[in-house]
This record gives sequence, structure tokens and C-alpha cells, in this order.
Amino acid sequence: MCNHANKPPPDLLKINELMLWIVLFIASATADLWTETERISDLQQWRALCGRYAVARAYMEDSNARITVFAPVDDVFTYNPDIRALDQKETLSHIVDTQVVEISQGKRWEKQTLIRSTINSGYIYITQFENNPGNFSYFANGGMLCNHATNQWGMISGEQYLYKICTPIGHRPYPGTALSYIRDTEQILFEDRQYDNSELTELRDILNRVPDIALVIYGSSAWNGFHTFFLPNDKAFAKVIDRQRIDREVLLAHVTGMNRVLFTYPWMYDFGIHYYPSIRFSSNIIEDNFKLKLSMRNITDRRTGRWDLFAVSEVYERYSQFRRGAVWAKILVPNIPVQNGVVHIIDNVLGIVSNTIDQLVMENYRCTTLMRYINTIGQIVRNYFSATGGLVTFFAPYNEAFERIPEQIERRLLRDRVWLEQVLKLHIVPAKELTSDEITNETIVSTVDNIRQLYFIKGEWPKNNITYYVIGGGIKTAIIQDNVAATNGIVHYIERVLGVPYQSLWEILRNETRLQRSYEMLTNLQLRYALDPWQVLTPEQNFTFFVPTNEAWDTKVAPSLKARMNDGNHWLALQYVFKRHIIQGQALMYTDLRERTYVMMNDEKVVIRRRGRYFELYWPRGGRVARVIEGGEIAGINGFMHMIEDVLIYEPDLRAHGVVIVFRSNYALNSLTNIRVLDLSHNQLTSLAFAHGNHALTTLNLAHNSLRYLPDLSGLRSLRIVDLSYNHILSVNPAYLPPNVESLRLTGNNITHLTKWPFLSKLQELDVSFNPLECACPLWEFVNWAESLALFQEESLPCQRPKSLRRSRAGSAEMICGPEVVASQHVDQTYLSLGEPHRMCCLVSSYPQPTIWWHHEGRNFDWGTAQRHLPDTGQIETCVEIAAVSVDDLGIYRCFAQLEDLVVSKEFQVQRTREPLVLSSPPNIIFYCQFSIGLFIFAFCCATCCILRRGRPSKTGPQKDHQLQTKVVHVLPPKEDSSDSVTPSYGSQDQYHHPGCCAENHQYLITQEDCYAPDYPFMEERRYLTSKHLDDSAQRRISQWRHRIAAMRAPLAQFDKETNIMGIVHTSV
Repeated sequence: MCNHANKPPPDLLKINELMLWIVLFIASATADLWTETERISDLQQWRALCGRYAVARAYMEDSNARITVFAPVDDVFTYNPDIRALDQKETLSHIVDTQVVEISQGKRWEKQTLIRSTINSGYIYITQFENNPGNFSYFANGGMLCNHATNQWGMISGEQYLYKICTPIGHRPYPGTALSYIRDTEQILFEDRQYDNSELTELRDILNRVPDIALVIYGSSAWNGFHTFFLPNDKAFAKVIDRQRIDREVLLAHVTGMNRVLFTYPWMYDFGIHYYPSIRFSSNIIEDNFKLKLSMRNITDRRTGRWDLFAVSEVYERYSQFRRGAVWAKILVPNIPVQNGVVHIIDNVLGIVSNTIDQLVMENYRCTTLMRYINTIGQIVRNYFSATGGLVTFFAPYNEAFERIPEQIERRLLRDRVWLEQVLKLHIVPAKELTSDEITNETIVSTVDNIRQLYFIKGEWPKNNITYYVIGGGIKTAIIQDNVAATNGIVHYIERVLGVPYQSLWEILRNETRLQRSYEMLTNLQLRYALDPWQVLTPEQNFTFFVPTNEAWDTKVAPSLKARMNDGNHWLALQYVFKRHIIQGQALMYTDLRERTYVMMNDEKVVIRRRGRYFELYWPRGGRVARVIEGGEIAGINGFMHMIEDVLIYEPDLRAHGVVIVFRSNYALNSLTNIRVLDLSHNQLTSLAFAHGNHALTTLNLAHNSLRYLPDLSGLRSLRIVDLSYNHILSVNPAYLPPNVESLRLTGNNITHLTKWPFLSKLQELDVSFNPLECACPLWEFVNWAESLALFQEESLPCQRPKSLRRSRAGSAEMICGPEVVASQHVDQTYLSLGEPHRMCCLVSSYPQPTIWWHHEGRNFDWGTAQRHLPDTGQIETCVEIAAVSVDDLGIYRCFAQLEDLVVSKEFQVQRTREPLVLSSPPNIIFYCQFSIGLFIFAFCCATCCILRRGRPSKTGPQKDHQLQTKVVHVLPPKEDSSDSVTPSYGSQDQYHHPGCCAENHQYLITQEDCYAPDYPFMEERRYLTSKHLDDSAQRRISQWRHRIAAMRAPLAQFDKETNIMGIVHTSV
């Protein structure tokens, strides 16, 4: 009663809960952006900027202010440090005086651009771009909203909205229209701004002559229409010689269509090319002019990372001759917001062409190297670029294109004026204005040199980003800046010099996508070294390589033949096939091919013949034909490659060079006493022996065999060059090396340890790369020795010097390594019997050699110790031998190694073996009997105590003269069966383990539920029988049990008369 009186009424609880929710709601509703930004880690720079100005902080703290904040994240301040110095007005330009709810709706806007006022009386333009259906990107001026870069891109606190931006928002807005920005002469309006209008005097005078365009377009109200204005500066108008060409149409070509306010970053948000119409104004009607479109392009200098923005327009000419191309104007001052749009100041007048090709190239700061090469030739090439040279299309390489050329090729290019003239003429297409809209994959044009042609590839990836490639003289290059219009033609700026190779044939093969099948096959062939010389010295190092493409290998060669060629057992046959495609000693470009028979590198004859406009290879012996792909020519430093559509191969090629040398005797070479060069590479040699009779041998090539051990070459005094690359050599025994060797190659073996070889005084070249070397101290002893002889660099090894094993010697630049101590047997603890012999060894790695000693139970000793140097690994093995272990020899042993101030050790434990008790003497037998009797008595006492404790009556149960051991029975319903006989079923052990079902104050229960008596857990068995199958004796026992249960005042066992099921409990008194 008292407990119920203390409980509060339910209505009061509901009221308290409602009040709590109201308090939490008010607390959350009254939170402001200043408080919220404190917990956002990537807005701390913005919060610090607002904290410097009272007005900005007051707006952030006012939770009732209906504002929208575009806050730059910390990365914007990191990559643009000047933003940290924004003044108060520039900071306030990030805060809009209304709630921009359209951003959070996620719907497509009717207008692409929204205009909103900022709290400093400026304007901000919010632009929506649709990436794909239902997915949008948003921009506030030049700032991109971080809806793709963070999961919390919009935040609402009370009446305030906050959006994160990932790029700078742009300049501080100008308080007026574009016309006001051009005409205002008071410099006080431009104080504290990063721009002015001092370079717009020419444009101001021109607009005064056309007041209708000036007032309606440039001076229009933002509520009637807003645009993107490209304003040329005074230097841009100075390039135009005839000022009469600048009229109304030219001024309108600098303005985009209605309601298109585009800042630089939003314009190129997906790195594609977007075209927007200019404007047409006639009869007081403003409409879009799709005949003259505008776009914006980004050109990046890959050397410095600098990038320039260009406004690009089509050419607007009204002459009798139709002009093609585009006018590129560099944006000098971007992203100036005004009341009716955004202003970009440019350095060229859009829509009209005013310069020749020569002037364009001279004014471009990225073409200074090109002008130096042109001036080297003189007027022979430059006349094509002048106003009287006629229409031409010029592919002008940037400075970075010339920097790709190797130094030796560039020197040759400057010395050979004839070759330089041919290279420059290869970039000129005469009597043609070739623009990008005319370029397809089938376009072929002739050049000024009248020998070679240019081929083109049009690639589009990703969306709206089309890249054009030009191929000339075996060089493929991308067009970076296209369709630059000049008065005498078109200029395309490219990234590589046509006709000038800068890579070897092997490097080109590795990087060419269409030749990867051939590259993979050549990787393991010796032919690759011929295709990749570091310097071309002789004509024999020039090649003409007809390379099968990936499609040729996949479709024209039988899969079984290709698989057998690449199984590793027919590499000589595969190399023989590739040599059939190579002309050695001649570098033939596509125009040099003639109908004649050539002797290929494998001494077979292949005919080159013309079929229509194409050349093809004909192999008479195999009857195979492979067509040379037009435009598939690639120039390299050491020759030319031509792609072909088939492979000159057939089944008998598998037997080419199929001879494998297997010596029956290791001394089979003893009779070759006068041989000087011996090449046994690419065989299956597993062992080989040389006698002292091979005294004339100077060069030995055993590469690509199966040697597991280094053969004994110590007796070959004249041996100078040894190649043991790509075997299975495990270790190098220095005693087997030839004493006068000058070049030793051990590439691609299984060598793990190396030691220095100071006796090889004449060694000049050593290659141990591609071995599983262990980065231990002996290796760096070898490295220091090799570096002292300038044999190779440390960086060429496949492992790095471990920091834990190296230090700098005091007062010296020499490196020391180690020491490091390990056990040779990998056994740290040993059990021995007295009298047994024992040996302990440890391996010490160090450079230079350290001081080594042994320690036993607190004292140093030197008895029984021995040291030896392992030549294979370079380690020192030190051992302790005990002839017969005694009690004094037991204990802990330590192997110490000291190098200067660093001491390391390895511990060994020697213990006596635990021997079993042997009943061979009377004392042992008596002890064993006493121990057994005592253990038996202890067990008997424990069992007796447990039995007595179990037999004690329960304190809560009924006090009777007898003890009742009860068994709980779980009564289950019988299974439905049509047969008369019922088979007894036995329940599982878990059916009666449910103590929670026992009712309160009832200690003994027999019901259909799973209950048991806690004090009597003894359980014997369980049976479930129907009453009709019980005999008379069982019936009498059930009756007796019912009377006993009633006497115990416990609930009676339930007897289901419908199913005739009763529980049987076995008891004992």
C-alpha cells in the first residue's frame, strides 16, 4: 500500500516527459551557427576568419537571422593562403541575407542560375548543373558545394543555413552593373579590391558609340536578365589594325545568352567542353545567337603545373571568303561579380581575326624554343607563316615538346639543317584550313615536304572531352590547343615534335596499347636487348620492325600454336619468328618501303609488295601475308616500327633452333683447348666442369640454364667475361671465381648471401640484381666493397639497408652494421643427462668484425670455444663444446658480440633431464606405498563428506521420517498412430532442466511442465507410457504415489484422461 502511495500519477509522468522534449527542442532550435561550427573540424579556419570581424560573428551568433552561409572548408585556406587575409567586406560576401532553400530540395530548377543578395549589398550567383538524372552539382559564384566530398554538406540551425564549399568563391562583388564597372572613373570604388578598370578605356570609348547596346545589354538590370561578360583590355584592341571591324556584332560576341552567369570553375566543373550561345540584339529583342558560340578552355603546362584559362569563340567574319577556326583569348582577371552577371577581363578581341601565324607563335610564351629552331633555318620555313604565304595549317610544338627529345638527338637536329628543315615542314599542311570538325579517324593530309603524310585519331573520353591526335613521321601527339584562327590559316598547338624520335623501339613497344601481346612475348627473349640500346653507334643497331598487333595474335594465330610458343620450352622458336619480322641495319619509314625482297634478321627472305594503297609482307616459304597498317608507323631512336595485321608464323616453327645441349660427362669440354668464346646459353645444363686446358677461353656465356652451383672457374686464367644469369645458383663460392674476371653477371638466380671478393682486382662490371638477397650485415660488407670499386649502386639491390643494423661511426662517414646474434640450431633450451656431450653455436652478423665472448652463470670463459668464418654467408660461427655435462655445466649460457658501444647477446639454457622414479630399491618401494595409502584415505574422506551432506533433510521441505529421492517426469502427448502397439519413447536430457517453472513455496512438483525438486536432483530414467499398456503392479504403484503426493501437500500429478498419459516416478526411501 505504501509503495503504491509513493508512485506519482501517470498524468504527471506524461507532463514531465512532454516538458523535457520541449526543453530539448527549444535548446536545439536556439542553437546558432557560431556554436555549431565549433564542433565541425573542417570549418575552423572559417570560424577564425569570422571571429576577427564583429559583424560577421554577430550574424553567425544570431539564431533568428534568416541567412545562408557559404563557408570554405579548411582545405580551401590551405591551397589558397590569400583567403586568410580577406577583409570584413569580402568575408561578408559569403553570407546571403535570405534562406536558399532550393539547394536542399534536390530538384531541377527552371532557371539554371539563381541570384541572391549578400549582407554587404552585393550579389551572389548560385548555379545548378545536372551530372546525370537526379544528381546535381551546385556552385556559389566560383565555389563548389561539397555535396560530393562530405556527408554533411548542408546544415540548418534555427533560421540559419550553412553550406560547405570546396573552392574559392571568387572576388568581392562590384556594386554596380557591367556598364558601371567599365565607365566608373572614381578609383575610390576599387579600394580594397583586387581588380580595377584602368585597362578598359578603349572599350569605354567603343561603348559610348553604341549607346543602345551599352544600356540594354551591358547596363541591364539583373532582374531583367544577367549574362557573362568578356571584356577585352586596351592591349587586346591594340592588336586590331582596322578598328572599323569592331562593331555591334563584335561587342555582342563577348556576352553569353540570357540568364547564363558562368564562373570559371563551374564552366569546367566536369573537365569537359561546354558551348553556350552568344547574344543577338535587334528590334529591341534580345535572343540567343547559336551561330556564334562561346566556350572556356583550360591549358596546363605539364612542366610547371601552371594553367591558363581561355575564352574561345567562333570567328565572326563578313567577308566574301568564309573564314574558319576560333579566337582564343586568355582570361587575365576572372570572376568579378556585378549586379547583372559576372565579368572576365581578357587579352584578345573575340569574334575577329587580327594576327598572322607568325605573330601568334611569336607572342606565345610557350613557343620560344620553336621560334629558335625556325630562326635557325631562316626564311625557308618562316615564309609559309607570313601574310603572303597563302593559307596553311601549322602544328606548332610547345616548349615541353622539345624538352622530351634526348640530348644526343637534339644535338644532331641542330647540326643537320636538312633534317631540321624536313621536320619543320612536316608540321605544315599547305593550302588548307584544317579544323577539328573536319578531323576523323580516316583523315589523311599531305605536308609541305611532299613525302610524308599526317594521320589523325579522334578520341572522346570522358563525356564532352574530345582529344584529337596527329601522327606524322612515326610520332603520335595530342593536339592541346586547337583551331586557333589566324589571317593566313589555322594553328594547332601540340605536345610533341613530329618526326623526331625520343624513345627506343623497346620503350615504345612497352607503352603502346595495341602491341602488348608482342611486348609480353619479347620480355623473356634476348632480342629485347637489341631493341633497347642506350646509344646507337653503328648501322647494325638500326631496325625496321614489323610488329603484329594484339588483334593479329588473338585472331590470326591458332590458340594451340600460340600457347606452345609461350610455354617456356620454345623460346628459341619464338625468337626465330620475331626475327622474321625484323630488317636489321636499315631504318625504313613508311615512305621508304619499296616493292622488293628483303633478307630478314633470321636470314629468311620476305617480299614487300603493294596492293592498292597499302603495302603487305609476303613470306614465300610459309605462304603467309600480313598487311601493313596505314598510319601505324612509329619512329624510335634506333629505327621504325610498322604495325601489321597478321603474323608470319606456322606450325613447323616450333622445331626452329630446337637443339638442346646435354653433356653426358662433366669434362666434355676438356678437349676445347683453343676456344676463345663459348656460348652455352639457353640449354638445360645442371652441372659443368672445366679443366686447366681451356687456357684460351676469354668469354663464357652460361645464361638461362639450370645450374644450381657455381662451376669451378678458378683455373681459367684468361677468362674475362662470365655470364651466369637466370640459373638456379644458390650460393657463390669465392674460391671458384676466375681470378682475372672483368665482367661477372649473376642476374636472376637464387643467391641469398654474398661476401666481398677482394682478390678480384680486375673486376669492372658486376650484376647481382633480381636475387633474393637477405639484407644482413655481410651483404652490406659486400656492398661497401662493391661501391668502393664503383661496380654498381646500392639502389640497384632489391632490398634496403635495414635501419636497425646500421649506424654511423663517430667522426667518420663510414657505415657500420650490426652486430646481430642468432642461434644456429634454433634451440634455446636443452635438457641433458649427466655425462652427455653437448655443443652450442651461434651466428654473428656484423660489419666490421665484432668482439665475441661467452658467458656462463656470471663469469666469462674461453674453454671449449671455437670460431670460424662462413664464406657463403659472411657470418661468424662461434661454438662451445662440452665433452661430458656435469652439474657445474648446467645453467644459462650467453653468446655476446660487441661492436663499439653496442652489445647484443643470445641466451642458451642447459638443464638436467627429469628422470622417472624407478622402484628398484626398498626405500623407493616404501615411499611409493605410503604415498598411495595416503592418497586413498584422502579420497575416501572427501567422498564420505559429500554423501553425508547430500543426505541432510531440506530446511524448507516437509519434515518426514524418510528421505525421498524424486525423479521429475515430463509427460508428452502420444503420437498419432493407427496401430494398436505403442513404442515407448524417451525424452532428451534437456526436457527437465527448466528451474524457472517451479511455483513459489512448492518444493516437490510432478506436473506436465519441466520442473524438478532443487534438493533432490538425482535422476534415474524417464519413460512415457499410456495407461492401457500398464500391468496391475504398475497400476498399484501409481495409486500409491498419488496418496504419497497428497500426504506431502504438494499439487497432484496431472492425469490426462483423454490421452491416458501419466508420469512414472521411481523413488527410494
